[in-house]
Amino acid sequence: MNSMKRVFLPVVAVTLVSLAQAEGLRSKIMEMDRKVTAALKSKDLAKFKQLVLPNITKDFKHVEYGQTMTFDEMYNQMKQSFAMIDKVKDVSVKIVSIKETGNTGKSVAKHRMVTTMKGPDKKTHVMVFEGTSNDTYVKVNGAWKMSRMEWSNNKMTMDGKPMDMSQMGGK
Repeated sequence: MNSMKRVFLPVVAVTLVSLAQAEGLRSKIMEMDRKVTAALKSKDLAKFKQLVLPNITKDFKHVEYGQTMTFDEMYNQMKQSFAMIDKVKDVSVKIVSIKETGNTGKSVAKHRMVTTMKGPDKKTHVMVFEGTSNDTYVKVNGAWKMSRMEWSNNKMTMDGKPMDMSQMGGK
């Protein structure tokens, strides 16, 4: 089941669209969302990494199910996940809230990713992940960078049936 959990770590990537630079946090989040979503839809992890790295802090932390990872750890799991995915059918992010206070910022976003993959039964299965990210930003040399992304309210279905991702194997 560990591999199934990893299938949806790419959704984490969508949260990274909430990255920002010198302009307003909201406009940068929306710009990065468009770019990163396109990279994920085309399964272009090299492009994803190219877009994300300049927009996160060196000590960036990704937190999901109580597990904290660095960008490299998250990215390596994403590569494993994408190897199992046949097609990314849809990726979307909806900004719920954004707050800037001086050189810090917080955002909340809802995410959804729909993929297909072949199961052990050799049949194609539709996986849907939905979750909420709470993201923290800091300004570094005048540019917004994401320093922390923490997930909550994650739900996953396979062929329309709920799956409990917290019960799956993991790191």
